[in-house]
Amino acid sequence: MSRRTDLLDSAIDVVGTDGIRALTHRRVDERAGVALGSASNLFRTRRALLEGVLDRLLEIDQQVVASITGTSLPRTVDALAGALTAYSSHALGPESVRTRARFAVFAEAAGDAPLNTAIESRRAELIGVITRSLTIIGGVTNPAAAARALSDHLDGALLHTITGQHLDIDEFRAATERHIRAWMR
Repeated sequence: MSRRTDLLDSAIDVVGTDGIRALTHRRVDERAGVALGSASNLFRTRRALLEGVLDRLLEIDQQVVASITGTSLPRTVDALAGALTAYSSHALGPESVRTRARFAVFAEAAGDAPLNTAIESRRAELIGVITRSLTIIGGVTNPAAAARALSDHLDGALLHTITGQHLDIDEFRAATERHIRAWMR
């Protein structure tokens, strides 16, 4: 891994374990075990560091999605519901610190239009994957709107779960499948 990646992974760990207010260049350097000033050398401002975190979260999400779906997008409602369920299980298990970090950055963006724009541009890439899958499945009246709604459904389930509510993974899968079918003609 590159030094940039190590610093961003450390920044994600700081946010996901200690909260968004703990995110400082110094804290990232300490967590990464590098010389003080390393993070500020690569990311001059806190905003640059936050945007780097968003880029890294997107990169990791793309890797996770590729590991779940392989080389082709889900081609059936069942396969898409299964992929979203697998992503949720991963996000709540081995990736729970990253999931907490993601939501902390989302909350930080409230009232911060430039940061919100940065989040939305990166989120659009992942919504695009769902849109393309829904287009392949066919019969969905508005794949882009359905993809956004599915993304919101996924985010809501993840948020509720990381804040202490139990997620019944079988019910999540069934609800996801119902959600997809509701958008079909």
